[in-house]
Amino acid sequence: VLLLIYFGANQDDYYNSAILANEFTAAADDASAVQSDRLMLEKGSYTFTVSYTATGEATAEIINDLTADGQGNPSPVLASVALDPNQTEATFTLTLDQTTRGIRVVLRGQVTAGVTQVLSDQPVWSDTAFYLLCIVLAAGVFVWLARRDRNTKGFPEGLALAVCLIAGGVASLPVMRDFFVYGHDLAFHLTRIESIKDGLLSGRFPVRIDPTFLNGYGYASSVMYGDLLLYIPALFRLCGVSMMVSWQAFIVLLNVTTAYLTYRAVKAWTGKAEVGLIAGVTYTLGIYRLMTLFTRAAAGEALAMLFYPLVIAGIVQVVTQNKGTKWLVIGMTGMLQTHLISLQIAAIGCALYTLLCVVLRKTSWRAIGRLCAAAGITILINLWFLVPLLTFSGLDLDIFQQEKQIWLYAAYLPQLFASF
Repeated sequence: VLLLIYFGANQDDYYNSAILANEFTAAADDASAVQSDRLMLEKGSYTFTVSYTATGEATAEIINDLTADGQGNPSPVLASVALDPNQTEATFTLTLDQTTRGIRVVLRGQVTAGVTQVLSDQPVWSDTAFYLLCIVLAAGVFVWLARRDRNTKGFPEGLALAVCLIAGGVASLPVMRDFFVYGHDLAFHLTRIESIKDGLLSGRFPVRIDPTFLNGYGYASSVMYGDLLLYIPALFRLCGVSMMVSWQAFIVLLNVTTAYLTYRAVKAWTGKAEVGLIAGVTYTLGIYRLMTLFTRAAAGEALAMLFYPLVIAGIVQVVTQNKGTKWLVIGMTGMLQTHLISLQIAAIGCALYTLLCVVLRKTSWRAIGRLCAAAGITILINLWFLVPLLTFSGLDLDIFQQEKQIWLYAAYLPQLFASF
């Protein structure tokens, strides 16, 4: 039912947007003119229908204020039309040969803005095909699990996956809309995704300097901030899926995977599938995790939270259960490739847990050796990210030399026991 509701709200591969009158502000180059916010339009042809009230000579223009023309003049006019004072509506078209950012509608002269409608003349996205493909793939997975579990004794894996899918679907309800829900860091992470897509299109792999940031000047986000998992929505974008649906699909995939990996890790730790499933559902629907994902839109931290259960299960297995290092290596690698602060927190936690086990004699030197081996393996398979990170960290980029006043960012011991 949820899928059908979502499909009904989003089955439209055409670009269709309205610029309201109160969204027009004074133009940067002419205080008497008004301009809309920037639009990002995919390759294709678009019809602009401008509603207005003119009392004298006036024009409507479409400009791109993030580029220049062949002579170096900034903000070239891509299309324009004269506004007849005897009319209240004007229509003109614009054709783009590539995805273009910085598109603005500018009204000049004795004119008051109304609503401007922007509609693509043909489909510009492949959201419908992508959505149907996701349904087919999900159905295929369940058919395969059903056949595999037919003669399986004990807790069926297909049931566990179904429960994880339901938990992930419920956790994803805030993004099941036909518009973006605001989050504190959403614009930054969407730009990261779009930059990876643009970097791949320019022939770079892996993308190190993100070309879309700072109006095309570029930014070294990918060097300092692991983005390996963000290649998933970037590949969706490369396949013609809209930014909104790419983000929605990525959030659903993240939530379902969080539930399922937590289930598998806790099951491996405790040996009980039921305990693992309870942990997976509870952790996925945890309020702090949902706040991180939607209110703060802290994508890096939310991605790192995918790997916390793996690290917890992994450190216990290595240090006290004499088991392999698989979960620990995967978990720490995932954190390194998503959020360095979470990696530091996890490393501190692992160190304290190991120290406690040594003091209480709950471990052995052989287990400590396996732990060191796991750390070495993690470093080796992530050298491709660590070497550029450490190289840039040694440069004088005014990142690591900034002074902070501790009292502005910390609580003193007496404040921890305040009465509020």
